[in-house]
Amino acid sequence: MLPDDIILNTRRAFSTSNTTLDGYSASLGAPVGKYIAPANSASCVQVRDGDCAPRTTFLLAPWFNRFDIGAIKRFELGGSKNFELRFDLLNVFDTPNFNPAGASGGTNPAGSGANIFRVTSAYTDASNTYDPGGRIGQLNFRFSW
Repeated sequence: MLPDDIILNTRRAFSTSNTTLDGYSASLGAPVGKYIAPANSASCVQVRDGDCAPRTTFLLAPWFNRFDIGAIKRFELGGSKNFELRFDLLNVFDTPNFNPAGASGGTNPAGSGANIFRVTSAYTDASNTYDPGGRIGQLNFRFSW
């Protein structure tokens, strides 16, 4: 969701090399313009969180959201007996909820590869027992006496 120039410059900032004069990757070069910088720099080496940069950095993304609707019709069968028919539609607007993207995809532990901060998948239930992703519906019948 970030502009391409910020993503490229962030990759450049995290791609370090001890064999170049400026300390950045020979293939990507040094970052220019706006980017998300690592805590370490030439003038400060961070030993503990907060030494050279803020203790934490938060990047805000769209909220995880889903809209579900349901409709119920109850039929009285006399006395305390009834029959209930229920229909639920989950994720009505078929909204994809993307998995968080992090710093991964390179040999650098912080990440510097082409897939750094790239979203490649959306939410789904890991065991596929409840929510396979996308819009789904269910029909329920219930008899009570």
